[in-house]
Amino acid sequence: MLGFRHGKPDPATGSRYGKVGSWETVWTVEKLFQPPGLAPHVRLVDEGTGRHMTLAVAVVTDLAHFTPMDKP
Repeated sequence: MLGFRHGKPDPATGSRYGKVGSWETVWTVEKLFQPPGLAPHVRLVDEGTGRHMTLAVAVVTDLAHFTPMDKP
């Protein structure tokens, strides 16, 4: 992976996350990228609706915001 987390597993394409407080939505990592001058980001897709969102890797790997989920 891009190797930008310290002591936390890096998200990989296909990794799945549940947003804390939202039990019905499962987000899958579609793409990892590093915008110029910014922290590394991931593009997530909602498995249920196909919605997309882009977040910093630090947010997705923060257990206060997202919980890693097993692959189906």
